[in-house]
Amino acid sequence: MASSPESSPAPARHIPDELVEDIFARIPLRSAAALSSDAFIDHYLRLANRRGGPKLCIPPRSASADTINAWSPEAEAETTTPLMAVPHGTRNGRIIPYGRPCRGLLLLRAIFARLYFVCNPSAGEVAALPDGRMAGDPRPGEDYASVGLGYDARTRTHKAVRLLYHYGHPAACDVYDIAAATSTGHWRPAATGAKPPDLVHMNKLAVYAQGHLHWITTKSVGDADAIMSFSMAAEVFGRVPPPPVTTTDMKGFMITELAGCLCVYPTYLSSERSLDIWLLTDYSTATWELRCRIDPTAATSPETNDFFLMNREVTPLVLTDDHRRVLLLSEEHEVAEYDAASGTLRRHVGPQELRRRHGDGTPQLVPYEESLVSAGRPYEDILFSSPAAWAVALALRRLPARELGRLKLVCRSWRTMIETDRFAAAGDGDEWETLHVIDLAWWPAFSPRAAELVVPMAVDGRDGRVLLDASKALGYYDARSTTLETVCSCSVDDDEFINAAVCEDSLVCPYDRGM
Repeated sequence: MASSPESSPAPARHIPDELVEDIFARIPLRSAAALSSDAFIDHYLRLANRRGGPKLCIPPRSASADTINAWSPEAEAETTTPLMAVPHGTRNGRIIPYGRPCRGLLLLRAIFARLYFVCNPSAGEVAALPDGRMAGDPRPGEDYASVGLGYDARTRTHKAVRLLYHYGHPAACDVYDIAAATSTGHWRPAATGAKPPDLVHMNKLAVYAQGHLHWITTKSVGDADAIMSFSMAAEVFGRVPPPPVTTTDMKGFMITELAGCLCVYPTYLSSERSLDIWLLTDYSTATWELRCRIDPTAATSPETNDFFLMNREVTPLVLTDDHRRVLLLSEEHEVAEYDAASGTLRRHVGPQELRRRHGDGTPQLVPYEESLVSAGRPYEDILFSSPAAWAVALALRRLPARELGRLKLVCRSWRTMIETDRFAAAGDGDEWETLHVIDLAWWPAFSPRAAELVVPMAVDGRDGRVLLDASKALGYYDARSTTLETVCSCSVDDDEFINAAVCEDSLVCPYDRGM
């Protein structure tokens, strides 16, 4: 007997894959981290950054503040969300974003350490780029490098691009493949072997948009500046015609990325120059569109007029409200939202980190993007991933330092390997021994937040205590009782430092030339 419709089980319905992906793309980041297909990563990138309006990434303002935070201007709150810690090895200098995020990945630069890192702040991943230090000190306009981060849609991988200049002339263009199966762990020449055709400004960052990296070039006095491009897929250089307002000269203009398009805007505002925001809407035909014009002298409200007249440098950050509003950043690091239709301005009260000037260590704000894209494996892991590489490292490790200096010129992989920290520890294990592991976080005066560098000065031969110098404090660490006794210290708020030195009794006369 046939069963009634009420007693029959309902047939299972097939849920389309697109709907399943859409559901998973809306769950929190940590729950979605296990999903790693390229299609889902792209879908998550599109949907995750629509929630709650635009967010900004706030890097540490100094080496002692070691956390990267996120802040939402629309939240109207001064609180920030911690994202990740500063990469290890950058505490001897300030760390800044080196350009805008590229599909969730951010390029960081440790200024004094002269190192570069690729990180995903939302996932807490970070990986250093190899060979961050150039040979010798960089000289403005003579010997320097410009590094940018872009995305190759053809291979679905990120790439770091480095332009090298020597004696004021283009020297090379190197590419580093990030999180790619073909990554070698070291820089490689561009696929075409091309060198940059022009010089670029040292202090103007590379901008990724529409499949290309872009730089503003500079030539001799009197020559026009231009926009130089580098295709992430073909790895060839080109030029981008500027918008009509520039009259073929980019002097006095800056570039950035807005809504996925290359953007040109004036460097400085004045009573005679409005803030014109141009977007390259069609890359193939070099079609520019004037998306927004802000005339400081024609503001409809006193607050809007004051904002633009008091700030000569205003940077567009993000287009919001279906491109009807633009989020702006002033030279005083004040964030405001301008409505082009009504001509009104809404100022946002930012967190405490933003209420400082550049000289006091003001962080450089950039947009924040949630993403599941991997920052890639550490390049040292890639270099030493094979037994053959370890064998080469062990053989090189036994050679004199002068010979290693010559062997670094043999090939890129050897040079990168020799310059790694892991190579220094690639011996047979009999040369070095770990005597103490000291967790300095237990003692505030010696913790990483208070001291950028802690130096072991000497070991007391009587009881084995280790003398530690933290520049603001001096103390003895006892490994047996795991205690640290502070001998002397000075206030962290003044400019005084402890200049300690270990003295030894000796009969040697430093002026005795006969010895």
